[in-house]
Amino acid sequence: MKLYEIAAGLRNTLDEIAGMEELTPELSERLNADSTAFAEKAEGVALYMRELAAQAETVEAEAARLAARARVLRNREAWLKSYLFDAMTATGTEKLPGRLVTISLRNTPPRVEVVDEAAIPAQFWRTPAPVLDKAGISDALKSGEVPGARLVRGKTLSIR
Repeated sequence: MKLYEIAAGLRNTLDEIAGMEELTPELSERLNADSTAFAEKAEGVALYMRELAAQAETVEAEAARLAARARVLRNREAWLKSYLFDAMTATGTEKLPGRLVTISLRNTPPRVEVVDEAAIPAQFWRTPAPVLDKAGISDALKSGEVPGARLVRGKTLSIR
């Protein structure tokens, strides 16, 4: 049975009990069975959540290891590209046709090189969009009111 089905059954049993003055033995037995089934299923779900969290940590660790390995490979590739570029530039070689690849030096598209930032006109400067200081708003709300904001407290699931 699924957790939501067990929870619905328990809710129905509790609703039945709410309208009664005295608990019948049958209803007491059903309440006990529903409560036990709910607790067992909830514990199973919590244990499965722990297993998923452990798997996620393992995958994240492996992803970090692979990302580090990829960085090493990209750095090595960049070094080799620079190495080859320098060698071709030093020898004046513009093009090397090979059996599998052709290596050539080519001009890059024009790019902006800023020589003096102070001399750049204001129209070319961008200001970042304002960002709310939520920590500051929280502190201000604790000691008073801030129009357009409020402190809210939610609930979260804790598994120990």
